[in-house]
Amino acid sequence: MKLHKLFSLLFLFNFYSLSSYSQQNAIMVDILGFPSRFPNVTVGRISYERSFNKHFSAVATLEYGEYYLGEGYSSDFMISTKSLYEKYSLTGLGNMLQGRYYPFTKGRNAPAGFFCGLHTRYRPLKEKFYQEQQKGPVINEKGNFRMFDYGFHLGYKMLPKAFKLEILAGYGANTYSATLTDIPAYHRKGFTSVLANLRIEFSLGFVFPQIKKNN
Repeated sequence: MKLHKLFSLLFLFNFYSLSSYSQQNAIMVDILGFPSRFPNVTVGRISYERSFNKHFSAVATLEYGEYYLGEGYSSDFMISTKSLYEKYSLTGLGNMLQGRYYPFTKGRNAPAGFFCGLHTRYRPLKEKFYQEQQKGPVINEKGNFRMFDYGFHLGYKMLPKAFKLEILAGYGANTYSATLTDIPAYHRKGFTSVLANLRIEFSLGFVFPQIKKNN
């Protein structure tokens, strides 16, 4: 969380900093609609980017949705036949802060062209677990699940006349804490796999005021 707070302070400083540089703003929406880690996920994500000189920018991202992990019968999970049916899901809000560097500004200043950067994300989620058994009571539990991840990313922002297109790929690491302690480990294995730390985004949006080509 200390890293996330540091990113927050840097973002606020850059947002309110006084500069003679003509700052640019970008609004982008990730149209993939999923965080690139699970096949059954529906997450909406919108980002605001602000440049504070011709090479650097800061990005704030808000996301919300269902980080769905698993639903099925015992044969689907290959678990004990004591459990007939299980359903597990994560739902909630996430906020991500990013710092980006645009090294090639001969044609256009940030935010345009190739970029690389660092990101940190915090997600206070709701965890739900439901289980029906052959013998014994039905389990229906809800709890808090807090996830923090950080990493690096590369991307490219193309600037046609009407819309702005951004392609991004990144990788990092994550940690989490949960109030529910009796969740089967296989439901949370997605957070410890190699793909769990992968970011892939494909976003559309617009930049204002219009970025002009450098002489």
